[in-house]
Amino acid sequence: MQNPAFLPEIGLVRESVVLAHVGLGTTKWRTMVKAGEAPAPIKFSERLKLYDARAIRGWIDEHTKVAA
Repeated sequence: MQNPAFLPEIGLVRESVVLAHVGLGTTKWRTMVKAGEAPAPIKFSERLKLYDARAIRGWIDEHTKVAA
């Protein structure tokens, strides 16, 4: 079985996986998404929203370079 917090190179992931990698809480992350400061999810239905793993990896890389 694969680690539930595994962030693949490509594909779609749930918000819980994203949060495990960005180090932010749900409220802060959603605020940043709403403000356009973080990648927005792809909405498949009212309850299912998934994030593009490549976009999340790019966002993480961009923000770790700024912090370093």
